[in-house]
Amino acid sequence: MKLFKYILFIIFYLFTSCSSKEKVEETIKNTSQENKETLSASKRPITKNYEPSSVCACSNDGLKALNDMLSIRQRYQDFETYNDDYASVEKVANLQDRWVMIRNTCLRKFASKLFVPSNCNEPEKIGYFKDKLYKLGIDSI
Repeated sequence: MKLFKYILFIIFYLFTSCSSKEKVEETIKNTSQENKETLSASKRPITKNYEPSSVCACSNDGLKALNDMLSIRQRYQDFETYNDDYASVEKVANLQDRWVMIRNTCLRKFASKLFVPSNCNEPEKIGYFKDKLYKLGIDSI
């Protein structure tokens, strides 16, 4: 029962903490044409068409996005040095967007199955990566 309440709390938190698509579209509309081109160029097209086939695919894709963020951030000794490298910050921002999209899509499609560990789904590993990123100054959202 306690685990069930915990899972419901996590699902509720994830759905309420995500920004809506309408807010993003409104922000894009309000930017100048130059900013629109920069913003759309920085978005990876794969984030718009993500269709996971299984919980395993969700886990693998999520872990890859988090691991890629971590490997970029670990190249720098401190947060200031990392923050000075615009290309790396942009790559991590794209990966963060990808992570949020993977998380939201998978939660909608597979719900509580994502919280059940299996040979290909490791929720504790996702938590490990998120904690490590947070300690390095990157909020994986």
